[in-house]
Amino acid sequence: SYNGMFIEKIYVNGMDILEGNYEPIYNMKPEDVERLEITENHVSMKVMKGVQYSENVSINVVLKEGADSRWSGSMKGGLGFKPLLVNMDVNAINISEKLQTTFLLKADNTGLSLGGALNGFGGIEGDWMMGDSPYSTSGINYSLKNFLNVTSTLAPLAPERVRFNRSAIANLGSTLKLNDDYQMNFQFIYHTDRLTASNSDEITYFMDKGETLVFDTDEWTKSHQNDIQADITLLSNTDKQYLRNQLSFATQWFDTEKSITGTSFNDQVAKSTPLLVKNNLMYKRLFGKNILTLIANAGLYLRPQSLFVTEEEGTFLQDIKSHSAFAELGVSLDRRIGEHFTFSLDAGITGNLRQLDVKRDGQTHYPTSDFNTKYNILNAYGTISLIYINEKLEGVVKMPLKFGHYDLSEALSGLDMSKSKYYWAPSLSLKYMASENLSLDRKS
Repeated sequence: SYNGMFIEKIYVNGMDILEGNYEPIYNMKPEDVERLEITENHVSMKVMKGVQYSENVSINVVLKEGADSRWSGSMKGGLGFKPLLVNMDVNAINISEKLQTTFLLKADNTGLSLGGALNGFGGIEGDWMMGDSPYSTSGINYSLKNFLNVTSTLAPLAPERVRFNRSAIANLGSTLKLNDDYQMNFQFIYHTDRLTASNSDEITYFMDKGETLVFDTDEWTKSHQNDIQADITLLSNTDKQYLRNQLSFATQWFDTEKSITGTSFNDQVAKSTPLLVKNNLMYKRLFGKNILTLIANAGLYLRPQSLFVTEEEGTFLQDIKSHSAFAELGVSLDRRIGEHFTFSLDAGITGNLRQLDVKRDGQTHYPTSDFNTKYNILNAYGTISLIYINEKLEGVVKMPLKFGHYDLSEALSGLDMSKSKYYWAPSLSLKYMASENLSLDRKS
């Protein structure tokens, strides 16, 4: 923070290489910094200055001449014994006039999981390794992990007492300045996680007539996860236009094996190999007092899963094939009216197609072994907005009209239905900056 205001962006020589991951900044030498340029009420999209309200701050780190074009960084590590324990953390950054590169490597086998920096798959509940994806709200991202009940029941100890997993993550990011108006960002992430957990449990029952019953269980679970993510982003941020087009790719191999022996027997093997490809485009253009915005997003999410269970009663096999396709197109026009008012028109359409196919073999508890589900959604919207902004007050009045339609078919229950709905939801919001550290909000 700066004077109580949130720092939204940190630039290096005017380039946004870090995009929120500011850890490499700490590895820069203070003697290489010429000055810090601080901008209050920072608006990251330059074309939105005077239109978009902001309480944030940006900092531009300007390096001294001759301080660029060389690597700097830090390395931390630790070793332990019985068994051999390793923890390593490497950060490096290189900045030149046209190219900026950051590198991060972390490795650990003491019980830590390093997958928290990842995003792209099914959210915290579905994939605990992964963070939330922006597409969760759009419907492309959904989790089926609850179909695969292959979790370990650990002993009641701290996790690091019973887990000696091997986890590592490598992150390489580069920003290439093409010219004064355009830059290209590249990011590549690889993550691996191997977890082995085991415990045993013995319960003895002493009966009334002196009889003793003993139940024992030994449980062993192994999981192996590999993740690869890659992003290519074209960015232009000038006073006349804002362009951001990001092409993303993410894939994962997730294998889990669980074995229970003792009084009861159970062996489970599960595999999940999701694939996510998406492209996000935002374009803003300034025409006099008018700002034209175009949004075009599309994505495809494939998630095959398999589960094989062996019990005393027999075997059970379940194969799941699911996919989700998403597309969005939106257009908006913002026009300045005088010094403080902005009039906006927004219109757009979104669509989402989902399909789930399940095949079962060896399970007799269900009336049918296979089933299919389809869920298709179409939304269209139009909104009229009036925005008032001065140094301390922001007021927004919105008049949105929306249309929604969905089709749902479910083979297991024979469900086949569709429904459409129109709705109008006007809103009013006010924000007043009473002081540098206090703001008042009201929404209705």
